[in-house]
Amino acid sequence: MDVAPGITANIPSDFTKPSSRYKSRAWIALVGLIGFITIYLGLAIWLAWTCYRLIAAALNNPDGGSWFIGLGAGFLSVFLFKALVFVQRAKPSDDIELKASDQPELFAFIYALADEIKAPRLEERLKNLE
Repeated sequence: MDVAPGITANIPSDFTKPSSRYKSRAWIALVGLIGFITIYLGLAIWLAWTCYRLIAAALNNPDGGSWFIGLGAGFLSVFLFKALVFVQRAKPSDDIELKASDQPELFAFIYALADEIKAPRLEERLKNLE
């Protein structure tokens, strides 16, 4: 099978170098993620603390109506903390494995591309990992 020579001939040498716009957006995304985690944990801790304070106040003053609010705050804090602790098990996927014997043209193209850019083939990388 013939694979087109010069597959990567028209790709600029700095093609994979991240641009300054990409870097700034990556930093914005990182700051946003850290901000979200901080707010999430802060809210969960605040709800747990509020639950403790309201139920403790209700125990000291049985006539107060803070039971329901305290239990609601406790429920919400448990809900938020539960998401951090419990992991949902993955379901079996419907993915199929591609083999070189099943798709010879695809693998010939991938191998030619890997050879042209001087990248190790998958088999070599797997042997190095073992």
